[in-house]
Amino acid sequence: MSAVIKALSMVNSGIERQIDEIKARLTADITRVQSDLLDRYPIEQCINALDRFRCYGRYGSLPDEMTVASKEITKHTCTRILEKYHQLLMLSLIERFETRSVQKRIPTSIRALFLTEFRRIVHEMELGRDGFYLYQTDDFIKDLAICRLKLYPCGAELLDELSGIPRRLLITGGIKQCLEGIAFHVLRRNGFKPYYELHMHAPLRAAFTSEGWNACYLRIAELLKLNREIKGVSCTSWWYDPKVEAISPRLAYLRKLPMENGARIFYVCLDCDAASGAVRMSETRRKLYESGHYVPTLYLMAWARRDLIAWADGIR
Repeated sequence: MSAVIKALSMVNSGIERQIDEIKARLTADITRVQSDLLDRYPIEQCINALDRFRCYGRYGSLPDEMTVASKEITKHTCTRILEKYHQLLMLSLIERFETRSVQKRIPTSIRALFLTEFRRIVHEMELGRDGFYLYQTDDFIKDLAICRLKLYPCGAELLDELSGIPRRLLITGGIKQCLEGIAFHVLRRNGFKPYYELHMHAPLRAAFTSEGWNACYLRIAELLKLNREIKGVSCTSWWYDPKVEAISPRLAYLRKLPMENGARIFYVCLDCDAASGAVRMSETRRKLYESGHYVPTLYLMAWARRDLIAWADGIR
């Protein structure tokens, strides 16, 4: 059994046995419906395809082999069997974490969070979440990305280990933003990629606090020190909109912390349909949106590696 399973066992007694039992049950359920399915679409083949597949951003993108296999499995069986296949893939990735992560420079603090997320993922498989383990479900895609080491758990947010800043931002905010964007990259000797990129994930909501974000950025600073080729970290969200500070003062720290320590924000676009979730958790923002007094607006925050590391070193 891999080192990560032993570590998980220390965190939560019985998890090793739980994983083995779930895998055995999933295998039996799949082969009962189609006896040669796992021979025709080997889990190992999927893992190898994922290891070869690297792209900037787009954590939901998958190798062609996997999307074709998923369509074929659904065609010859049903979506429920496809979900079981995806669960089996996730568990197999978790078991191989130590081996697959050996080439990656991941600090101990984030390795510990991987173990926490693996434990959660395994536990949730026992709950029977029909319809969850499909590519159309963003939370599943994020969990799969954690298992395949595309997204790193950092506490308050997930971090895409390979992304970049779109060059189109130089024109979305007019001449002033264009000049500020050029100055940001020139003065910090940064290119547009590679950057880390942050993403929200519902299971991490408990860490979405001022303290949780501080801890998240400290972990990212550790990552940046180990991965010198990464230019910094970026995140696109409605909470970087300067207007949010007046509407929801308790969220002001989300923008202030990076901005007061060298980060810059760049206008991206209006979110007229509020698809970003800006009004989902706040009655105040929802009422202002419905009355036409607030239109969620997306901004990209870019925090260069030298500035983020300087902040982290200054508060340790």
